[in-house]
Amino acid sequence: MASTTLPTHPSATTPAPKPQQWTAARRREALEGILYTSPWIIGFWVFVAGPLFASMWFSLTKYNVLRPPQFIGLQNYIVAFTNDPLFYPSIWRTFYFALLSVPLAMVGSLFVALLLNQK
Repeated sequence: MASTTLPTHPSATTPAPKPQQWTAARRREALEGILYTSPWIIGFWVFVAGPLFASMWFSLTKYNVLRPPQFIGLQNYIVAFTNDPLFYPSIWRTFYFALLSVPLAMVGSLFVALLLNQK
């Protein structure tokens, strides 16, 4: 009994697939999708990405309200990690606050939810 294997590559006679044409309905659906998501996209860039990038930029500058920012690179971080006596205690206090406040908020929220769910 003989067995044959099929070729793994397409033959030369196989036509290339045609690119799909955008019909009017597909264009309209794509436009509706863009319009429905545009408020979220605009809000994301205005309220999240914009302030995030601005904060990153200002952290690399010496900034004064009366003068334009002066680029100083990582100098602010070097000073914070090495010369600032309040940096590490503030990190510890932030960690301690989060360690206490998150579980307390979860337990309190669960308690209120249980009270509201009683018949």
